[in-house]
Amino acid sequence: MKYIDKDGEQPVGLALHAAGVATLVLVVATYHFFVYQRLEIRRQSDSQRIEQLTALLSDSAAVQRENRDLRQEFNSLEASIAAIRERLPHELRREEFTGELNRVAQEVGLHVLELRWGATEVTPSYTQAEVQLECDGSYASVCRFLDEVSQLTRITDIAQLQLEADTESRNHPFQVTFVLYYGVDSHDSDKNEGVL
Repeated sequence: MKYIDKDGEQPVGLALHAAGVATLVLVVATYHFFVYQRLEIRRQSDSQRIEQLTALLSDSAAVQRENRDLRQEFNSLEASIAAIRERLPHELRREEFTGELNRVAQEVGLHVLELRWGATEVTPSYTQAEVQLECDGSYASVCRFLDEVSQLTRITDIAQLQLEADTESRNHPFQVTFVLYYGVDSHDSDKNEGVL
């Protein structure tokens, strides 16, 4: 049924047709702005991610090689740390170290004149103590003594060394101060999720 007004026009039909076209334009515009544009942004983002993953896959052999090398280095460092920790006692153990010094001195022909324990210093990572020796011996025995002490199980450093020449004798008086390290485990914050 057609609605025609007296001028011969169809106002109701045109109005319905215009409303249908407007609704269609509104639906298409809504789809474009709320669906298509979001999908396009997502597509571009996914394309960039695909490019990144493709680049990573092309470098995967190099990355795996680098990862393997870093793991080997890490394992080597862990083994070194374990070896050092084995050489660092939990406690000072003065008598044990004094006995080792006397034994080494006797083996190389060095005379220990005096042995004094010095200051102890506590740091956040370890504790260190000093021991001072006054000795007398030949130049060769002094060298062998220092070499033997450096090869002891326990880690020691020489803080001070003074060697005097004695023109009347083949023996040389010398003083040496060793620094002993210990107590790393008691200071080890690595066990508490920190760093040593």
